[in-house]
Amino acid sequence: MNFWIIIFGILSVLVSGSLFIISNLIMRKYANLSEKQLNQQKLMADISRSFLTDIDTDTLITNNLQMVGEFMDVSQMLFFRLKDDGYTLECCNEWINPEFGLFSRIGSCLPLKEPMLSIVKALIPGSGKDSCMSSNDPIIKKAMEPYRVSFVNYITTPVYIKGEIFGAIDFSKEGDARSWSDSEISLATLFASALSGFFEREAMVIRKESAEQASRAKTAFLSNMSHEMRTPMNAIIGMIEIAKKTNDSDRKLYALNKVEESSKHLLRLINDILDMSKIEANKLELTEIPFDLNELLQKAVSFVRIRMDEKNQIFNMNVENNVPLYYIGDDQRLTQVLTNLLSNAAKFTPDEGRISIHVSLAGEEYEYIKLCFKVKDSGIGIPSAKLEKIFNAFEQAESGTTRKYGGTGLGLAITKRIIELMGGQITIDSAIDKGSTFIFTVNLRRYKGDTIVFDKKEKASAINMAGVFTGKRLLLAEDIEINREIVISLLEDTGLIIDTAENGKESLQKILSSPGSYDIIFMDVQMPEMDGLQATRHLRANGIKIPIIAMTANVFKDDIDNCIAAGMNDHIGKPLSLETMYEKLKIYLK
Repeated sequence: MNFWIIIFGILSVLVSGSLFIISNLIMRKYANLSEKQLNQQKLMADISRSFLTDIDTDTLITNNLQMVGEFMDVSQMLFFRLKDDGYTLECCNEWINPEFGLFSRIGSCLPLKEPMLSIVKALIPGSGKDSCMSSNDPIIKKAMEPYRVSFVNYITTPVYIKGEIFGAIDFSKEGDARSWSDSEISLATLFASALSGFFEREAMVIRKESAEQASRAKTAFLSNMSHEMRTPMNAIIGMIEIAKKTNDSDRKLYALNKVEESSKHLLRLINDILDMSKIEANKLELTEIPFDLNELLQKAVSFVRIRMDEKNQIFNMNVENNVPLYYIGDDQRLTQVLTNLLSNAAKFTPDEGRISIHVSLAGEEYEYIKLCFKVKDSGIGIPSAKLEKIFNAFEQAESGTTRKYGGTGLGLAITKRIIELMGGQITIDSAIDKGSTFIFTVNLRRYKGDTIVFDKKEKASAINMAGVFTGKRLLLAEDIEINREIVISLLEDTGLIIDTAENGKESLQKILSSPGSYDIIFMDVQMPEMDGLQATRHLRANGIKIPIIAMTANVFKDDIDNCIAAGMNDHIGKPLSLETMYEKLKIYLK
């Protein structure tokens, strides 16, 4: 009996000891786990605080990679950003554990191949294990085989901005294969989530700053544009008053010439705004016609020759001997580019300064020729920090530039876009008080022939129009009285019999009530009651085949296409040109 009591006592002691040891072990385990969780929380708090500092982004990310890498005891921490192509990751930041002596991966690219690309796209942001990839997963291991990565232990956690993948963090450990604990995966996903939040906030700040900068630029542009438009308008109104008050014919002619000059300046401003609207809508298009390079250069120079002469500037033009003369391309847009650059050169170059154009052959490929143009001046120059800014819409190099020299800040933005559409690019070499050199290239098709036969258009102002269209009847559909008066006055010597309608409905009634009474119709597009497009469709539906010419301020390509689609034969843009009207009348009143 005593024996069993002794045995029971020994067993009790052993059980109690075992329970004590086990409980101690469990307590220690939970204590260690609790301590690790506390340390992890502290780490994430330190990372969150670091995002509030003024440290630059690259240093901030690298410091955080080091903090997490040391905590997780890994060999290497890499941060990749997704490139614009949507499938290539580029290493931008890294931390390498010095114990392992690994090579830097900065700048290396990792294209996401299938099936890895599909796996990455299927990840769910902020969903724990479902938002990361690790070497624990045999599917991920197999997908990584094509990359021949030396690491066998890794966790990759994508970084998102508004649900879209922005980049990825790679946690790597050299050595034998191991499993990653839930705690380690949790930390990896928490860190990726923290970086996602940081980049989202940074993107918001950048968007806000960009929006504010754009708003300031457009406000300044509107202010500049108001000044630029009011200046010629003031001259037009003032000179008209002078012409009305004087009986001196020479004085009247002087005033009218100034009105014409100011009107053309105002039209150039409007055209710049229209071009900028086309660029922003991605609707600026080029035409292709044969042209003579020498004639184009002379035309561009002629537009700014008066200003250069007024300032006694010395101008020189040199075209290298091996440059071909004839091309196929948009001669008007290329002229616009050269005119913009020459106008700026004349504007910003002081009296008796120097301006030059140099044209050289930059290359030939198949039927295309690359030309290089250099427009150089000895003007005020541009600060190096402002060189990129000058090609932005609505901006000039200095805020005081507009006040002193004028301009809208659109010319160079339009110039750059035209050059890009011609397959070229533009650069600038400039410094304060050292002048500027604009260098640009364009690709043009070679014209196959020795000469170009141009159709010489007769200018209405240069010929006698008296009685040219005697007996022909024109219906002018126009709702604005002064516009009707202008057309009637401009064409009064031609012999045309001109009838008018104030809207599309009235023009439709006049034509249908008296078929065959009119030989041609000038039709405005925007009119009350019924617009010009509707009226034209009704006329064509009723079998009326009279030539209908759109006469409208809607001058975009889409506007012209809509006119033709409605059944109109041609298009004249406002403001009206006597030469253009005469040309259209000559074509359709044969």
